[in-house]
Amino acid sequence: MIAAPDTPDTHHLVNDPTLGLLTTHSRIVNTARGALVDEDALHRALVDGVFGGAGGGRCVRSR
Repeated sequence: MIAAPDTPDTHHLVNDPTLGLLTTHSRIVNTARGALVDEDALHRALVDGVFGGAGGGRCVRSR
């Protein structure tokens, strides 16, 4: 679960390198506001099957 303030230090905290550490059994739930998750990296990881899934209603943009 991701719950952190949106600051310069947390911008894209979840990105290609951090997503690469997950297993196929992992899930991400983003309850934070702002751009803590790099949505392009998240999309790539989901399409590639890097981890099991993601949820939450806090997106910067819609796909």
